[in-house]
Amino acid sequence: MKFYLLLSACLFLSAAMAEDEVLSYSTKPSSRDYPFPTALPAFPEGQASRFNWKRYIEESVSDGDRVFRSHIAFSNGFLAQDLEVMGVQESAGDEAARNRIAADEVVRSCEILESLYRKRLEKDSALLLVLEDFITHHRKAIEASITLVGGSWDGGSGARVAYPAARCDAFLYYRSALLNLRSSLHFQDMPEVVFPMPTQAPK
Repeated sequence: MKFYLLLSACLFLSAAMAEDEVLSYSTKPSSRDYPFPTALPAFPEGQASRFNWKRYIEESVSDGDRVFRSHIAFSNGFLAQDLEVMGVQESAGDEAARNRIAADEVVRSCEILESLYRKRLEKDSALLLVLEDFITHHRKAIEASITLVGGSWDGGSGARVAYPAARCDAFLYYRSALLNLRSSLHFQDMPEVVFPMPTQAPK
Protein backbone atom coordinates (compact mmCIF):
# COMPACT_ATOMS: atom_id res chain seq x y z
CA MET A 1 0.00 0.00 0.00
CA LYS A 2 2.81 2.38 0.93
CA PHE A 3 4.44 1.62 -2.40
CA TYR A 4 1.32 2.70 -4.32
CA LEU A 5 0.98 5.86 -2.24
CA LEU A 6 4.62 6.72 -2.92
CA LEU A 7 4.18 5.98 -6.62
CA SER A 8 1.06 8.17 -6.78
CA ALA A 9 2.88 11.01 -5.04
CA CYS A 10 5.79 10.76 -7.49
CA LEU A 11 3.44 10.74 -10.48
CA PHE A 12 1.59 13.79 -9.11
CA LEU A 13 4.87 15.64 -8.55
CA SER A 14 6.10 14.75 -12.04
CA ALA A 15 2.85 15.98 -13.56
CA ALA A 16 3.07 19.25 -11.63
CA MET A 17 6.68 19.76 -12.74
CA ALA A 18 5.76 18.98 -16.34
CA GLU A 19 2.93 21.51 -16.17
CA ASP A 20 5.33 24.17 -14.88
CA GLU A 21 7.77 23.39 -17.68
CA VAL A 22 5.21 24.13 -20.42
CA LEU A 23 4.47 27.59 -19.04
CA SER A 24 5.75 30.26 -21.39
CA TYR A 25 7.09 33.61 -20.30
CA SER A 26 7.83 36.58 -22.46
CA THR A 27 7.13 40.27 -21.90
CA LYS A 28 7.51 43.47 -23.88
CA PRO A 29 7.96 47.02 -22.61
CA SER A 30 4.80 49.05 -22.37
CA SER A 31 4.84 51.35 -25.38
CA ARG A 32 2.23 53.71 -23.99
CA ASP A 33 3.05 56.99 -22.28
CA TYR A 34 1.21 55.60 -19.26
CA PRO A 35 3.81 53.85 -17.09
CA PHE A 36 1.62 51.11 -15.56
CA PRO A 37 2.27 48.27 -15.99
CA THR A 38 5.96 48.54 -16.76
CA ALA A 39 5.79 45.51 -19.07
CA LEU A 40 3.04 43.73 -20.97
CA PRO A 41 2.69 39.96 -21.33
CA ALA A 42 3.54 38.53 -24.72
CA PHE A 43 2.02 35.22 -25.76
CA PRO A 44 0.39 33.80 -28.90
CA GLU A 45 -3.34 34.32 -29.29
CA GLY A 46 -5.31 31.79 -27.31
CA GLN A 47 -2.32 30.84 -25.13
CA ALA A 48 -3.07 32.94 -22.04
CA SER A 49 -3.53 29.82 -19.92
CA ARG A 50 0.06 28.76 -20.76
CA PHE A 51 1.55 32.07 -19.67
CA ASN A 52 3.41 32.24 -16.33
CA TRP A 53 1.17 34.83 -14.68
CA LYS A 54 2.62 34.16 -11.24
CA ARG A 55 6.11 35.16 -12.42
CA TYR A 56 4.67 38.16 -14.27
CA ILE A 57 3.12 39.49 -11.05
CA GLU A 58 6.18 38.64 -8.92
CA GLU A 59 8.43 40.70 -11.20
CA SER A 60 6.46 43.89 -10.55
CA VAL A 61 8.60 46.75 -9.28
CA SER A 62 6.06 48.77 -7.33
CA ASP A 63 2.58 48.68 -5.82
CA GLY A 64 1.17 50.40 -8.90
CA ASP A 65 2.97 48.04 -11.24
CA ARG A 66 1.77 45.05 -9.23
CA VAL A 67 -1.90 45.99 -9.15
CA PHE A 68 -1.97 46.65 -12.91
CA ARG A 69 -0.14 43.37 -13.64
CA SER A 70 -2.52 41.50 -11.33
CA HIS A 71 -5.48 43.07 -13.11
CA ILE A 72 -4.20 41.98 -16.52
CA ALA A 73 -3.62 38.48 -15.14
CA PHE A 74 -7.15 38.40 -13.70
CA SER A 75 -8.59 39.60 -17.02
CA ASN A 76 -6.88 36.60 -18.65
CA GLY A 77 -8.33 34.10 -16.21
CA PHE A 78 -5.53 33.88 -13.64
CA LEU A 79 -6.76 33.88 -10.04
CA ALA A 80 -3.89 35.37 -8.04
CA GLN A 81 -3.46 35.11 -4.29
CA ASP A 82 -4.05 38.85 -4.01
CA LEU A 83 -7.46 38.58 -5.68
CA GLU A 84 -9.10 40.35 -2.74
CA VAL A 85 -6.83 43.39 -3.08
CA MET A 86 -8.79 46.35 -4.40
CA GLY A 87 -7.70 47.16 -7.91
CA VAL A 88 -7.28 43.64 -9.24
CA GLN A 89 -10.77 42.91 -10.53
CA GLU A 90 -13.12 44.65 -12.98
CA SER A 91 -15.48 46.77 -10.87
CA ALA A 92 -15.59 50.58 -10.87
CA GLY A 93 -14.17 50.41 -7.34
CA ASP A 94 -11.25 48.34 -8.59
CA GLU A 95 -10.58 50.73 -11.47
CA ALA A 96 -10.68 53.67 -9.08
CA ALA A 97 -8.27 51.88 -6.74
CA ARG A 98 -5.81 51.16 -9.57
CA ASN A 99 -5.81 54.81 -10.55
CA ARG A 100 -5.44 55.95 -6.95
CA ILE A 101 -2.47 53.64 -6.30
CA ALA A 102 -0.81 54.73 -9.54
CA ALA A 103 -1.49 58.42 -8.84
CA ASP A 104 0.02 58.14 -5.36
CA GLU A 105 3.24 56.79 -6.88
CA VAL A 106 3.42 59.60 -9.44
CA VAL A 107 2.80 62.19 -6.71
CA ARG A 108 5.64 60.76 -4.58
CA SER A 109 7.98 60.90 -7.55
CA CYS A 110 7.07 64.56 -8.19
CA GLU A 111 7.65 65.42 -4.53
CA ILE A 112 11.11 63.85 -4.65
CA LEU A 113 11.99 65.81 -7.79
CA GLU A 114 10.75 69.04 -6.20
CA SER A 115 12.88 68.36 -3.13
CA LEU A 116 15.99 67.69 -5.24
CA TYR A 117 15.55 70.92 -7.17
CA ARG A 118 14.97 72.93 -4.01
CA LYS A 119 18.10 71.52 -2.46
CA ARG A 120 20.13 72.36 -5.58
CA LEU A 121 18.98 76.01 -5.42
CA GLU A 122 18.98 76.45 -1.64
CA LYS A 123 21.95 78.84 -1.77
CA ASP A 124 20.40 81.03 -4.47
CA SER A 125 17.30 82.63 -2.98
CA ALA A 126 16.32 84.46 -6.19
CA LEU A 127 16.37 81.29 -8.30
CA LEU A 128 14.65 79.35 -5.54
CA LEU A 129 11.76 81.83 -5.70
CA VAL A 130 11.54 81.24 -9.45
CA LEU A 131 11.38 77.50 -8.83
CA GLU A 132 8.67 77.97 -6.20
CA ASP A 133 6.67 80.02 -8.71
CA PHE A 134 7.06 77.20 -11.23
CA ILE A 135 5.88 74.62 -8.68
CA THR A 136 2.96 76.77 -7.49
CA HIS A 137 1.85 77.43 -11.05
CA HIS A 138 1.85 73.74 -11.94
CA ARG A 139 0.20 72.67 -8.70
CA LYS A 140 -2.65 75.11 -9.35
CA ALA A 141 -2.94 73.81 -12.90
CA ILE A 142 -3.15 70.26 -11.52
CA GLU A 143 -6.03 71.18 -9.21
CA ALA A 144 -7.81 72.94 -12.07
CA SER A 145 -7.31 69.94 -14.35
CA ILE A 146 -8.68 67.51 -11.77
CA THR A 147 -11.70 69.74 -11.18
CA LEU A 148 -12.40 70.17 -14.89
CA VAL A 149 -11.92 66.52 -15.85
CA GLY A 150 -13.02 64.70 -12.72
CA GLY A 151 -15.72 67.21 -11.86
CA SER A 152 -17.33 66.76 -15.26
CA TRP A 153 -18.44 63.33 -14.06
CA ASP A 154 -20.07 64.59 -10.85
CA GLY A 155 -23.55 63.18 -10.37
CA GLY A 156 -22.73 60.07 -12.35
CA SER A 157 -21.29 56.68 -11.52
CA GLY A 158 -18.11 57.50 -13.46
CA ALA A 159 -17.01 60.17 -10.97
CA ARG A 160 -15.55 57.55 -8.66
CA VAL A 161 -13.09 56.54 -11.37
CA ALA A 162 -12.66 59.90 -13.08
CA TYR A 163 -11.16 61.80 -10.14
CA PRO A 164 -8.19 59.48 -9.40
CA ALA A 165 -7.64 58.98 -13.14
CA ALA A 166 -7.54 62.75 -13.69
CA ARG A 167 -5.18 63.14 -10.73
CA CYS A 168 -2.82 60.51 -12.14
CA ASP A 169 -2.82 62.04 -15.63
CA ALA A 170 -2.27 65.57 -14.27
CA PHE A 171 0.70 64.53 -12.14
CA LEU A 172 2.22 62.53 -14.98
CA TYR A 173 2.11 65.71 -17.07
CA TYR A 174 3.65 67.65 -14.17
CA ARG A 175 6.39 65.04 -13.73
CA SER A 176 7.28 65.46 -17.39
CA ALA A 177 7.49 69.24 -16.86
CA LEU A 178 9.76 68.71 -13.85
CA LEU A 179 12.04 66.42 -15.83
CA ASN A 180 12.22 69.01 -18.62
CA LEU A 181 13.88 71.36 -16.13
CA ARG A 182 16.98 69.18 -16.37
CA SER A 183 17.83 70.94 -19.60
CA SER A 184 18.72 73.91 -17.36
CA LEU A 185 22.39 74.23 -16.47
CA HIS A 186 21.25 74.74 -12.87
CA PHE A 187 20.18 71.10 -12.67
CA GLN A 188 22.98 69.33 -14.46
CA ASP A 189 24.12 66.02 -12.96
CA MET A 190 20.96 65.60 -10.91
CA PRO A 191 20.51 62.05 -9.62
CA GLU A 192 18.00 59.93 -11.50
CA VAL A 193 14.70 59.16 -9.78
CA VAL A 194 13.66 55.63 -10.72
CA PHE A 195 10.05 55.42 -11.86
CA PRO A 196 7.83 53.65 -11.14
CA MET A 197 9.26 53.89 -7.67
CA PRO A 198 10.31 50.55 -6.16
CA THR A 199 8.30 49.49 -3.12
CA GLN A 200 8.24 46.51 -0.85
CA ALA A 201 5.28 44.99 -2.65
CA PRO A 202 4.41 41.51 -1.37
CA LYS A 203 5.86 38.78 -3.54
